[in-house]
Amino acid sequence: MEVLIIIGVCTLILIFLIFSIIVSKKRMSREVLKIEEADNNIDLYLEKKKQLLDKAKSYFKEQEEFSSYEGISFDEIDHIRTNEVLEEYNQKLEELIEFDEELMMRKEFQDIFKELIDNNCNLYGSIKFYNDSVEKYLSLKKKFPTKLVNLFCGFKKYDLYVIKTGKNTIY
Repeated sequence: MEVLIIIGVCTLILIFLIFSIIVSKKRMSREVLKIEEADNNIDLYLEKKKQLLDKAKSYFKEQEEFSSYEGISFDEIDHIRTNEVLEEYNQKLEELIEFDEELMMRKEFQDIFKELIDNNCNLYGSIKFYNDSVEKYLSLKKKFPTKLVNLFCGFKKYDLYVIKTGKNTIY
């Protein structure tokens, strides 16, 4: 009789453990899907940002300011580094616009600049969603049943984007 009770308790513990592992695996898979979706959106917004910056650059007579961005192969660098380079490119453009009031009077340039601002807002929103998902993913990896899943299945490593806003840096 005692043996049956011990076997029953062990079976319940085993069932609970298997159920916990399955639930943890599904949670992790859901976060990975969120991360991948955000990464795809970021890719689209980065490509659009590059195109808009190139269009805006064509309005400047002296393009030596942008020569350091000409030789960069964006296909060879990851999204995080691409974002950093395009942000520098964007800041350089904004600095040049400050000194050219005539340029800001042109309707077609204003349209490009507004589209660039909208794209940057969407990009930052996607980056924020990505970072939040990665942080949740990392916190799930540290919990008990997920550690077991990690032993058997292994999970990817994701890096966070750094968002610079004025004087503050947000991760």
